[in-house]
Amino acid sequence: MSDKLTMQFISEVKQALTFHAEDAMNLPKAEPFEHGLVVGEYRGMQRALNLLENLMRDTNEKERQS
Repeated sequence: MSDKLTMQFISEVKQALTFHAEDAMNLPKAEPFEHGLVVGEYRGMQRALNLLENLMRDTNEKERQS
């Protein structure tokens, strides 16, 4: 994956996270199950973003050590 594409992906995920957080505050879900779905999607995106950032950091660190 190119650096430009990776950075675009990170940017779009962060925008989606912001949208979900704002949406949850502006339009809270009445049913606990619906709230859980929103929270699960948010946490899933956050986890994916963390994994990608960790992989990028590890790759950069390996390249520096080479």
